[in-house]
Amino acid sequence: MSPAAPSTKVPVLIAGAGPVGLTLALELAWLGVACMLVEPTEASSGNPKAKTVHQRTLELFRRWGRELPAKLRAAAPLGADFPSTILYVTRLTGALIMALHNATPADSSHRLSPERTMRIPQSFLEPVLREEVRHTAGIDFRVGWKLESFEQESDEVRAEIVHTASGERQIIFAQYLAGCDGGRSTVRKQSGIGLTHLSDIKQALGGVFHAPTLWSTLAFEKAFHYNVLNDDLPHLAVVGPLQPPDLWFFDLMGVDPSALDAAEIVRKAVGRQIPFEIRHAAPWTVHNALAERYRAGRVFLLGDAAHLQSPSGGYGMNGGVGDAVNFAWKLAAVIQGWGGEALLDSYEIERRQFHERALAETIQNSEDNELVTRGLEDPIRGEDLRAALGDRIQRTKPKNFQSLGISLGYRYENSPVILADGTPSTPYETSRYVPTGRPGHRAPHVWLPDGTPLFDHFGQGLTLLALGREVKYSGLAQAAEACGMPLTVLRRSEPELRELYQASLVLVRPDQHVAWRADVEPQDPGAVIDVLRGAASQAIH
Repeated sequence: MSPAAPSTKVPVLIAGAGPVGLTLALELAWLGVACMLVEPTEASSGNPKAKTVHQRTLELFRRWGRELPAKLRAAAPLGADFPSTILYVTRLTGALIMALHNATPADSSHRLSPERTMRIPQSFLEPVLREEVRHTAGIDFRVGWKLESFEQESDEVRAEIVHTASGERQIIFAQYLAGCDGGRSTVRKQSGIGLTHLSDIKQALGGVFHAPTLWSTLAFEKAFHYNVLNDDLPHLAVVGPLQPPDLWFFDLMGVDPSALDAAEIVRKAVGRQIPFEIRHAAPWTVHNALAERYRAGRVFLLGDAAHLQSPSGGYGMNGGVGDAVNFAWKLAAVIQGWGGEALLDSYEIERRQFHERALAETIQNSEDNELVTRGLEDPIRGEDLRAALGDRIQRTKPKNFQSLGISLGYRYENSPVILADGTPSTPYETSRYVPTGRPGHRAPHVWLPDGTPLFDHFGQGLTLLALGREVKYSGLAQAAEACGMPLTVLRRSEPELRELYQASLVLVRPDQHVAWRADVEPQDPGAVIDVLRGAASQAIH
C-alpha cells in the first residue's frame, strides 16, 4: 500500500457496481448507513448479460418506493405486453420444433406478488440503478476507481483504491468491506477464499447484432427467445430481441469461442441472407461454483463473488440482489448498535441454502439444454425427429422458466436468528409455490381492502403483525424499544390474514422473511427479540 496516499473513513466500502453492489449501496443508504462504492468501468458493457428480473427482486426494490419498479418497466426495451414465448426452431426462417407460451413465472393476476417478472437485460437495468445511486444521499460513488488491495485490522479494513485513468491512489478505512466485484473477485482472491466447482467449466460466445429486417424475415410469431438447433451449429444457439425493432442478442454455450465467428453464427441461426452488423461479441465462461466461505473477518462476498452459475433459470443476478438485501439490514443493525454478531454470521448460513438449491436447478436446466439432435432438417427423417425432440422439450423445459417455487418459495432453515415453531415445511418444488407464514419463509403477499399490498406497509426495521383486534403485543414492543431495534407495529383485523399467516403475532424482518410467529406473546419477549437481532443464541432462549 501507499502510506503517503490521502485517506478517507467510511462505515462500508463496496467493491463493484454491478446490480449487486448498486443494490447494496441503495439498501444501506435507505437504512441510514453511509458507504463508498467503487467501480472501474465508466458505463455498463454492451453485453446484455442477465435478461430477466424476478418478481422477488422487484419486491425488494419496491421497499425503497414504488418509483424504482416503475422506472425499470419504463426502461425495459420489450415492454410489459411483449409475449413471454420461447420457440425451439431449426432456424429463424426454418421449421418449428416446439413452442412454450407463457414461459415466465405465471402470476399475471398479482395473486402471489405485487410485482410481475420483468424482461429487462442487465445492460438496461444497470443505468437505472446507477442513476438512483447518483441521486441518493449517503453514497460516495467512485466511478473509474478500483479496489487494488486491502488489509484487515481488528476493528477496521484498510483498503487502497486506484483511479484507473490517472493512477491516483487513496487509502480507505472502512468498518466493513463488501466484495460485489464479480466472478473474478479481487476481494475473494485476496481473502484467500477458493471456489468449489459443482460442474464442469464451459466456454461460451455471446454478442449483440443489428438486423433491421429480421422481424419481417422471421418465419414465426414474436418470442423473447428463439432456441436454434441445426446441423450447422455445434450447440443450441439462443437468439432473441434485445431492443426492437432492430437490435438482437445471441449466445452459444459449451463451445470453443476462439474457433467460432460471430457473424457466421448469426447466418447459420437465421438461415437466410439478411443485412446485419455485429455490434458486440465476446467469449464468456459458464461456471457453477460456490465460494468456500462468504466471510473473512470484516470482509464479505456477495453476488458472483460468492456464487457463480449458468444463466439458465435466472438465479445469478436475482440471487445476488437477495444477497445484498439480506446482508445490508444485518450489517446496518450491527453498525447502528442494535444487532449482534450472530446476524452477520447468519448471512452465509441463510444465503448459501438458497444458492445451493438454485445451483442444483441451474445444473439440471443446463443438462436439459443438451438437445443437439442431428438431422432435424432432413427431408425424410426431420419431421419425426422434430416431433420427438418437441415432446422431450415439453417434458423437461417448462420448469426452467416456471420457477416460482424457487424464486418466491425459498426459505431459511436452521438459521440462528429465526425461531422455528415446529410446523412442517411446505413443499419445495421448482414450479409450485405455496404461500406460508412459517418462520424462515418469505412473508405471503396479500392485497388489502384499500388496494395496497401488505408489503407496502412494512417498516424499514422489523414489522410486528398483530392480526386481530384484541391481540396484545406490548411486551415485544417494549423489548424492541429497550435495545434500540426499530419496530413497526401493524394491526390488522382481516380474518383471511390470520388464516394465511396461521398466527396472531408475526415478526417480519426487513427482508420480508418471517422471523417468528405465535398466537400470544412469549413469556420472555426480550429473549425472543435478542435471538432475532443476533444478540443471544437459541440455546439461551
